Amino acid sequence: MVEVVYPGTFDPVHYGHLDIVKRASKLF
Repeated sequence: MVEVVYPGTFDPVHYGHLDIVKRASKLF
C-alpha cells in the first residue's frame, strides 16, 4: 500500500478529483 499526498481543495470533492486520484493510483 502506497500513500500519496494529493494537495488541493476538497470542498466539495467532485468527480474531477476522483478521476485524477484513480489515474494516479494506477501509477503506483
